[in-house]
Formats: sequence, C-alpha cells, structure tokens
Amino acid sequence: MLYKNFIWDFDGTIIDTYPATINSILKTMKEYNVNLNYEEVYKKAKVTLRYVFDYIKNEYNFNNEIVDKILYDFSKISPKDRIKYDKIEEVLIYIKKNDGKNFLVTNRDSKSTLDILDFYNLKYLFEEIVTSDDGFKLKPNPESFNFLINKYSLSLNKTIGIGDRKLDIEAAKNSNIASVFMNFDIIKSNYNADFVFNNYNDFYKNILMR
Repeated sequence: MLYKNFIWDFDGTIIDTYPATINSILKTMKEYNVNLNYEEVYKKAKVTLRYVFDYIKNEYNFNNEIVDKILYDFSKISPKDRIKYDKIEEVLIYIKKNDGKNFLVTNRDSKSTLDILDFYNLKYLFEEIVTSDDGFKLKPNPESFNFLINKYSLSLNKTIGIGDRKLDIEAAKNSNIASVFMNFDIIKSNYNADFVFNNYNDFYKNILMR
C-alpha cells in the first residue's frame, strides 16, 4: 500500500447520505410552501450544510427555528436510506487486514454517525471516530486531523485524507498529509488533491495495490 494511515470523511465518502438528506430538506421546506430545486440544494450541500441553512434563512426570510426543524426531520431518516458506497467495505477491510489504520473524521454528530455505521457493521473497521461532538474545530480546520496524527504518532508521509468535498482536501493539506478527492460527480475541479478517483475500484488499484 502507498499509505498506512487513512483519515476518512463520512458523508458522501463512505456513505451516500446526500439523497436522503436533500429530499428531507425539500420535504420540510414544502411544509412552509417553499419549493426548492434538488440540484441547487445538492450543490450547496457539497460545500457545507451550513451553507444550505444560511441560504434558506437569507433567501426566504427564516430564522434559526427553520434549521432546528430541518435537523429534527433529519433525525427521522432511517439508516437504511443512507446508502453505502460500492466497494468501500472491501477497501476498509483490506486496509485493516494489511496492518493499515482507518480513522474517521466527520462534521456530523456522534449518534447519527454511529447509528449508520452500526447498521452497516462498519464501526469495527476504524481505530477512532471523531465527530462534531468531540469539540474540535470543524473541517477544513486541521485540528481533528492533527489530534489523530499526534495521538497515534502517525507518519505524515504515510498518512492520507480522503473526502468528497473541498473542505476535506483542505483539511488534509492543512495537516501536511496527502489527499484523495472522491469525485463521484465527475466535476472539473479536483481541489488540487494529490489523487482523484471516481470510484473505489480505482482507489483500490492505485492506492492499495501499489
């Protein structure tokens, strides 16, 4: 393997949470007679969900109560509606079986993260899971990455961060480690990541089999 330590993003990298999340937002806003476009919300969510919330508040003159309602409706989404990416489990297992280490850093809360990981029986594949509840500054701030690097004495040249958004790549770069952009949407920008893949078959061949 080119690397031994893998710091993974969660939403849009290990689990495709976007469809269920965005459809939930559309449904919630429809209750307030606001019809949002799926693709428009999706593009904003690929920046951050906070960007989506700010857009809704500013564009449609809502206060923070709408965010609370959206988040409440998120809590009702079943883990089965969050879809595991094809081949990701095989990738995680291969890393663990070959003396590598998987870590998870997500801006998501702990309960929903663990609920989904438990549903797919993936939690055991991670050495440590860092969520927004742990109190670190959120990505792209490197604080959570640096915590793992220092705690586990990870060699920087053997550690890589993997994610599907610009903030994931920036967090890796800010930690002085390599980065993989999982470009499932095949967009033109690669955010200056060290590696860009559209699927986990290519990730497997180019990162794990070398």
